[in-house]
Amino acid sequence: MNTRRPILVLATLVAAVVLLVLLIHLSGVRADQFLHALSALGPYEMAGCLIGFALPVLIASIKWRSVVARVMRPPAVLPGFRFFVHFSALSGVLGQVITPYAAGPIVRGLATKRGGHGGFTLGASTSVLEQFFDAWASLIFAGTGILLFLTGVSPQIALVGYIFAAIIGAVGVQVILVLPGSKVLGWVGNILPGQRERLQNLENLRTQTELINTGFVNRLYWLSVLRFWVLGVAVIAVASTFGMDWSVLGLLHVYAAVQITRFAVFTPGNLGLAEWGWATVLSLYGWDFATAALFALTFRAVGLVFTCMIYVFAALGYLVPDGRGRGAATKSDDPR
Repeated sequence: MNTRRPILVLATLVAAVVLLVLLIHLSGVRADQFLHALSALGPYEMAGCLIGFALPVLIASIKWRSVVARVMRPPAVLPGFRFFVHFSALSGVLGQVITPYAAGPIVRGLATKRGGHGGFTLGASTSVLEQFFDAWASLIFAGTGILLFLTGVSPQIALVGYIFAAIIGAVGVQVILVLPGSKVLGWVGNILPGQRERLQNLENLRTQTELINTGFVNRLYWLSVLRFWVLGVAVIAVASTFGMDWSVLGLLHVYAAVQITRFAVFTPGNLGLAEWGWATVLSLYGWDFATAALFALTFRAVGLVFTCMIYVFAALGYLVPDGRGRGAATKSDDPR
């Protein structure tokens, strides 16, 4: 029996707990302060959190369905949209335990396999492609956020920088996927040999279908850009209860910089790493460290609650019959 994987999982969990305990100890955050911060969320803040956490699930579902629809050919049929929402929401829940970039392919691959919609490879491969655009947008904006934050530019100037970065990202994703796609994927495979099988699946999709073309790539990229910034609504909603000096552009600037922690996949769901990221960047933004740490812990708790709540509603919507059968299938009708 291979014991390395359980030991590794346990080690990452211990690391996350140590990081959280250290943050709480150094910041002096107390349990009553944490509970008060949660109770301070009113109806408007709750609505903002719902928008910030639910819309990304819907956008991810739209993107994933679009990719699957491109791969399938008549007489193949697509599951109903509720299928995509349900398993995208489930990926979000699992993403609280492992890295989201692994949770998506695992959940969606098992979903298509068990549902008889093309096997594990179809679900996992299409998920890899759909999430590639999220990772690319996160890298573009987080990298820009870190650079602009370290240079100390104003949020207004930073906004111009993010717009410019979005345009650069749109050009870059075309260069990667549409132009020399196979060469780039092969290069990445040499750097990350453990991902070669997934990259080969992506290359097979790229060459054997009409999946990769300029218009479709642009569509997925800009949906990922929208998905990236929508979560900022939840950040603003939670921050509005803390009574600190802030502006919308300023908080979105902080949010973008913190997202670099998405790529530090050393702990389950980036637990501990993301909280330290929030505490550090908010401190540089002008908040005191204790308040910044309290915000980080509160935002994690709120995100966990809303992620689970959204999944419950998505599961109910998927499991409750609507007269056509659960997750009723439709013909492959993705707009070209």
